[in-house]
Amino acid sequence: MDNAHAKGKALFWGDYFQYTPTGVSLARKAGRYITDGSKVRRGDLAFFYYDSLGRVGHVLAAYVVSVNYSREIIHIKSIEGNTSGAAYERNGGMVAAKEYTIRFNEIGGRNKWNGFARPMYGDATCTADELIEVLEAEIGYIEKESNSQMDNKTANAGENNYTKYGKWYGCNGVAWCAQFQSWCGYMACKRHMERSRTGWERQTDGSWHYRVNGVPVKNAWKEINTVSGLQWFVFSGNGTMITGWFGNEAGDWYYLNPDDGAMLAAQWFKVNGKWYYATKSGQTAKNTYVKSTAPDLYCWVGADGSWEPQRNTKTPDLMKYELAE
Repeated sequence: MDNAHAKGKALFWGDYFQYTPTGVSLARKAGRYITDGSKVRRGDLAFFYYDSLGRVGHVLAAYVVSVNYSREIIHIKSIEGNTSGAAYERNGGMVAAKEYTIRFNEIGGRNKWNGFARPMYGDATCTADELIEVLEAEIGYIEKESNSQMDNKTANAGENNYTKYGKWYGCNGVAWCAQFQSWCGYMACKRHMERSRTGWERQTDGSWHYRVNGVPVKNAWKEINTVSGLQWFVFSGNGTMITGWFGNEAGDWYYLNPDDGAMLAAQWFKVNGKWYYATKSGQTAKNTYVKSTAPDLYCWVGADGSWEPQRNTKTPDLMKYELAE
């Protein structure tokens, strides 16, 4: 299941739309339709009303909004699809950036500016900045003559309303200003998911990183739930999972499984022909005794943590040297 697809629907008040009145209807029912110019914000969508149609017929996204409250004027910069160089028009062409100045009393009803709709931005969908990032990357995309080379911004230019947005939506050859906004919303939610995910991420060099809500764990220990249960891992300053020996500033040493990076704990392990004991905290034991699996036998690990079998004993001085666990 494409979770980003569902999140994109949630962003647009429950569903994608290619018929602009559907977008208005969805936004109104969600209580997100705005006709008060003082409340317009960056990331809002705007819908144009056409007397010739008797309804709204074009939609754009406002990526820069400047409100002059005393003069009751809004200046916006927009990104819109299915348009040409002329303002206020859904007349084919391309994805373009435009600028408009609007008076508060020019918004609503049968005014050209029918209203603004605020998508459901948030952790469950995407941010306004993430949507605008996708929108800006599409500026300059030209509609196609046919269904060929639709992913190329400028190739196969034509006037038949074929676009990658329509291909994604499942309906090409029609007015595509709303399809464009819907596609951008989907892509923004997809990016948000990728950036906010928690989990392992394999790098091109074969190393592993771990992200928590999209942020790589760096220069830190992290307890992670695995198929073997909760296990400790440690990550370098650039986020790479460390394997093998790892020492801290206090002089303690730990051993991270070379196969999966998990810290060894409460067990013996062998490195380069020598045996060591990882305590239950993972710290390598040193200058102490470890109880053997053999009855009444205690094993000695020296200053470097390696086992010294010649010092095994049944009568350890546990008061002085303690007993590793």
